Amino acid sequence: MPAEPAILMGPGWRISQELDRRGWSQKDLAEVLGRPLQAVNEILNASKQITPDTAVQLGQAFGTTAEFWANLEALYRVRIAQRARPLPEIERRSRLYELAPVGEMMRRQWIARTTDIDQLEAAIREFLGIDDLADDPPSPVVNLRHTATKTPEARAQLAWVKRAEALADRQDSKPFDTARFANAAGGLFGLAARPEDAIQLPGALRELGVRFVIVPQLAKTYLDGAAFRVDGGPVIALTLRFDRLDYLWFTVAHEAAHVARGDESVLDSGKAPIGVVERAANSLAARWLIDPKAYRAFRLATADRPTRAQIETFAERIDRHPSIVVGRLQHDDVISYSQHRWAHVSVRHLLADWIDWVPKAA
Repeated sequence: MPAEPAILMGPGWRISQELDRRGWSQKDLAEVLGRPLQAVNEILNASKQITPDTAVQLGQAFGTTAEFWANLEALYRVRIAQRARPLPEIERRSRLYELAPVGEMMRRQWIARTTDIDQLEAAIREFLGIDDLADDPPSPVVNLRHTATKTPEARAQLAWVKRAEALADRQDSKPFDTARFANAAGGLFGLAARPEDAIQLPGALRELGVRFVIVPQLAKTYLDGAAFRVDGGPVIALTLRFDRLDYLWFTVAHEAAHVARGDESVLDSGKAPIGVVERAANSLAARWLIDPKAYRAFRLATADRPTRAQIETFAERIDRHPSIVVGRLQHDDVISYSQHRWAHVSVRHLLADWIDWVPKAA
């Protein structure tokens, strides 16, 4: 079996042991290896590293394996690196990256770009509202609408919520009354008749005491929107993950339903099926957007095979854009998502002033 060092030492110390055992000088080893004396001296003094070729030669000279010398060199260099960069800094940085998607937050300028560990830690602690890295950030009281079939990443969802909270906190808020909002919320969706009326949505919500923000989703959050409170006042936050009129209005309606109902729930892991609260919000949102009785009559009259003309006529009658009707039919699996795509229109450009961050063009 090859010899093993009793303690972790540099390769030079172990080579000196082998030389003493054999009664060799450094010049003798240089001649055995066919290497210059200076090279052998530098290896013993640790100023020159043992390369793979040298490890093979030392193994042959001393009757050991090449791996023994290569591993001894590697362990020695690791020890040098640990002295140069103390492990605690790496542990701190690792903890910060566990708590939040640091790189993406810097890219979006949510925190300042820095390589200084103290500055980075201070920024993350302030962003998450924690006093110590050992603390777990408190789960915000928030309703999140996301893709139920995906398992979201908790740290990314939390960072998204914290950013939305910070943006909402900068806005002025009008007095909010739950009963008043519940009575008036249905009227908001008269704005869903024309795409260009979406620009009036933030102001209409503000008049009812609800703040509005758009924070594009972070990777692996699968978020559509959220409803939560800041300083006691409600906030509706969207991602505009899909740039379609029907998607905008159903997400707004869903979050408005939570606000009207006074719903509160902790951050959802995404693994559980849709619960009672979410089903109730979906139901109220659907009623606000399309009258249930009119919708049933429309499906019956068209035998669930509506033409473009029938959709346009029905949409005009209920004062909604055709995208709202088509989106509902697609959601209910009456028609496929490849059918009647003519109805869907983009809305992101109309709400550009409310979007927190837009990626730069390549």
